[in-house]
Amino acid sequence: MIEILTMLGSWVSGIGAVSAVIYAMKANQPKLNAVISSVVFNDDGDFTLDVFNDKAITAHVSYIRLAPKALFFKNKTHPSKFSRNSIIKSNKKRQSERLNIEFEAGTYKQFEFSGLSLLMAYCEFCDISNPNKMIEMVEAQIVIYLTNGSKCCIDLPKSQYQKIKNAMFIPQVRLLTDVFRRGIYNGFPADYSKEHIDRLLEKYLDEYELAYKRHLYIELPRGISMDHFLNNQ
Repeated sequence: MIEILTMLGSWVSGIGAVSAVIYAMKANQPKLNAVISSVVFNDDGDFTLDVFNDKAITAHVSYIRLAPKALFFKNKTHPSKFSRNSIIKSNKKRQSERLNIEFEAGTYKQFEFSGLSLLMAYCEFCDISNPNKMIEMVEAQIVIYLTNGSKCCIDLPKSQYQKIKNAMFIPQVRLLTDVFRRGIYNGFPADYSKEHIDRLLEKYLDEYELAYKRHLYIELPRGISMDHFLNNQ
């Protein structure tokens, strides 16, 4: 019995030592936290993301991507997966290009996004650019990848999905509004003939009609409504 108790004691001590080592390793790994700091109610759908390094160790960000939200499993989007599009307003690098952003211990940085800056990246995994039938948007999140393999995921504001839709529709509305504001035949170069202007106006109206149909075809993600947009949530 004494030998068994001794063996159990050694086994428990071993587990404790291993657990302490694992805890120490995790405690010394870089980790970031993030929060949506402001959501602006404007045509472009601007919002800011504050990213904090609360650990006493420098963190290095390699990529920041927009990815579909994973409900039951961690997001599997590979950080270096090819992308033609950027998502940060002040940084035009493609999502697949390394950023190499350094967060020293106890510091934070702010990143600016908008419905317009996210639009093309969103269409990479949920193509709403040219639907020919009803299509439901999928929820998405901004994923910050660190060089040590850890990730920080932040859900998009609920109002952002309507703002992504608006990023495709509002430019057409602005164009027609400007035409009618200055007068149908005013504001064009003096050497444009009436026939040329009529063709341009017909083109503008056709593009508006297509944009309006597209706007109606696209449904917000399940559980998200216009109330979230109107309340700027």
